[in-house]
Formats: sequence, structure tokens, C-alpha cells
Amino acid sequence: MMIPGRLILSPLGFRIVIQAVAGFLLLGGLTPGCSPSSDGGSSEPSVGLTGIVVHDFGIVDLEASGGRVQHTFMLQNSSDATIRIIDRSSTCGCTDVDIDREDIAAGQSIAVNSTLNLSDSGPKVAQITLWTDSVKQPSIVLTLQATGRWTRRLTSTRLHVDIERDQPETVTLFAIDYSRDSSPPTPLISAPAGLIVLFNEWNLIERRNADSGLPARWEGVVSIAIDEPTNQMNSHLGRLTIELPEMPKLKISVRIVAPS
Repeated sequence: MMIPGRLILSPLGFRIVIQAVAGFLLLGGLTPGCSPSSDGGSSEPSVGLTGIVVHDFGIVDLEASGGRVQHTFMLQNSSDATIRIIDRSSTCGCTDVDIDREDIAAGQSIAVNSTLNLSDSGPKVAQITLWTDSVKQPSIVLTLQATGRWTRRLTSTRLHVDIERDQPETVTLFAIDYSRDSSPPTPLISAPAGLIVLFNEWNLIERRNADSGLPARWEGVVSIAIDEPTNQMNSHLGRLTIELPEMPKLKISVRIVAPS
């Protein structure tokens, strides 16, 4: 029976009304827990130091750069209070960092000068952490990454050779050159007394492709034998040093062993 002037809802009808009101708030009204802002979005408190915190140097020519690259991070204090840099740390000893000042007023920026040292070819990632006196942002992490590459590189299949009398050994050398196609010169090989070392010649196994970033690859073979008249039965002879212009030296250890 309906009573004039009054609306009576069943439990099911009451739940439907509540759901409808919630839907209005989410879609056409206000998101629960958020207050309106002038631009129509939710207002969020400022954090602290902001800016681009990752820098990729890409491929770094180790010969041209000396294995040392630099970048300056620009960080802005987006909070409403002064922030102080109280300490700094790094994930490895391959980085150096210098800041122009320790106190950054609200709205001001700071220059963080960073250096990444590369000692060998291949990828490297290092992180620098700046510690602050901010409760909301006690630290900020800056990331440096690069891939070191020698423009010219000398490698070999073996860095250690055990050699028996009357059984010469061979070592294959590879010369890698990203900048030119011409054949490398004959390597200069320094050997301990008591060894005979010969190099045959370079053979091109892959042409350089500048468009694809692929180097020219050359292959050569070094033969190593014992010089019987001058050699005494030493268990260890030392190292071969192989050199090519504008390339890091290659060292190969050689040892005489008893016949198997």
C-alpha cells in the first residue's frame, strides 16, 4: 500500500540508490578523497628536486675519449622550502660528482656535474645518490650509462698457451677496426728467449659496414715453437706481447710442459 507524500524503499532499492550516487561522484562529480583544483585535476604536493635523472652516453669511443665522459644534470627545487644536499654516494668508483652549491632555495636549480670512467669495452651503468635533508625526498638517484668501444681492438682465441717440445702451438688473432677497411700492419711481437714466434698474414673475414655500425674483422695466426738450442727446461717462459698501432697491447702467457 502506498502512503501519499512518502517514499518507502526496500533494502534492494536502497542499495540501488547508494550505487547510483557513488557512480555520479566517480563519473560526473568528485573522486572520493580528492579536492578540486583550478585545472580540473587533483592537487598534489610538490616533492623536492626534479629533473631528468638518467643520461645515456650511447657508444663511447674509448680511444678518442680516453675512457672519460661527462654530463651535467640540472635539478630544480620544486618544493616550497630550501633543500640541502647533505651527502653523496656512488655504486662504483668509476664516477666523480661535483655540485655547484649545497643549499637550493625553493624554485632554484642546481647543476650536478658528473663523470663516468670507462676502462674497457662493453656496457656500464653507474648510479649517483644525492642525500638531502628533505623528509618527503631524502634522496634522489642519478643514473649514468654508456657502452665503451675501442675503435680498433686486438683480441685472440687464447691468452694462455701450454707448449710441449716438438709440438708447436698456434694462436689466432683478430683485429677489429670500426673506422677503416685497410689491412692491419704486421704485428710487433716480443717473445721471451727460447721461443720461435712467427706470424703468417692477415685475412679479411668480414668487411666493415658503416651503415650498420659493424667493424672490419681480420684474422691472423701466430705459431709458437720451442727453440731447442737456446732453451733450457723451464716450467714457465713468460709472456708474448703483441702490438698493433693504435690498439691496446695483447699479452699471452706461455709455459713449457712435460710431454703428455
